[in-house]
Amino acid sequence: MVKHILIFLTILILSFTKVKAQNEGDIYLKEFVAEVNAQCPISLNASLTMSHLEYLQRCLYFFYDINETYSDFNFVDIDKDELKKIVDSLFNNPLSKTLIDELIKYRIDLKLVYKFNDGKNHEVYIPYNDLWEYDSNKITSRQIALDELKKNNNLLPVTIGPETLNYITLKDDNIIYYYTINETIINLNSFSPEELKNIKLYSIENHTDYELFNSAFLYANAGFPIEFIYEGNTSGEKIIFYLSPEEILTACKSAFVKYEIEN
Repeated sequence: MVKHILIFLTILILSFTKVKAQNEGDIYLKEFVAEVNAQCPISLNASLTMSHLEYLQRCLYFFYDINETYSDFNFVDIDKDELKKIVDSLFNNPLSKTLIDELIKYRIDLKLVYKFNDGKNHEVYIPYNDLWEYDSNKITSRQIALDELKKNNNLLPVTIGPETLNYITLKDDNIIYYYTINETIINLNSFSPEELKNIKLYSIENHTDYELFNSAFLYANAGFPIEFIYEGNTSGEKIIFYLSPEEILTACKSAFVKYEIEN
């Protein structure tokens, strides 16, 4: 939940940079909503589309359509602590923090509205005073990254094509991804470390690996490099390569630009 909202608002705030703050928050938010709505609907992944924004009665609304066939969203256990993690993740990202700072400045509430296939809605409401409270008690970007690592490991192993992601761990301040390659499908030795590295960067820049895109952003934002270890399932041979935080954030920025949000 945290990572989804972080990425959504990170993408959107990039389209907001040319809007200059006015004396009244109403003017400021109406300009923001108009700019973003001009780009909607925005398909964020197979399960989620941002349909539009609204600004009504001192509250900024984000409306999302959820395709439940592909969605892993679970709103049952959302409580105040979970909301705190959501807002803390925004404050730990300088891009989305710009928007949240303006909401606090103008005393504007935030509401995320998710529409399901059956027409039912689920709303996540965060009043501006809670945004203020969370800002003064925010958790670190490092803890957010470690929470992300733990959450991802609970979903592993996962096999996609010839790759099986077995587990992710933290060692010597590196996030390490351990993969096994099915060598009946692909010859691991046909790739160099540099080629595999470029493939990973491409998947981030072009948003083709959504889960890696989200997680890598959080890890890099906390200053963690990522080490990738690929091991052949029959030969036992390994290929190892690294992505630095700077390389990851640059790739993420390229992904944002490719969403056509710099005007």
